[in-house]
Amino acid sequence: MEGGMGFRDLNHFNLALLAKKCWRLIQEPNSLWAQVIKARYFPNCSFLEAVKGYRASWSWSSLLEARDQVIGGCNWQVINGCTINICKDKWLPPPNGSSVVTSGTPQVGDPTWVN
Repeated sequence: MEGGMGFRDLNHFNLALLAKKCWRLIQEPNSLWAQVIKARYFPNCSFLEAVKGYRASWSWSSLLEARDQVIGGCNWQVINGCTINICKDKWLPPPNGSSVVTSGTPQVGDPTWVN
């Protein structure tokens, strides 16, 4: 017998709602709430690159946990490749599932973008 509102697992439901907020943060970076979150927690990088920090709030920690779930279920759609870094971003399909590994440090003039 199910009780209450019929949710089977509140932890999964909560994670799904947080993942929705993460997706909104990625898709609508110019919204007021996204600008406030960015200014407070990751002013010098993107949400996908943000780290937890020393004294992270409960809500920020929860968003980062949900972000990891979102990233785990996402794939790149390479359209023109102008925003995908060859060595830094995980843009290859599942057998490799990561970025390109190089034998040395990139030199000036080496290609850095997929395009």
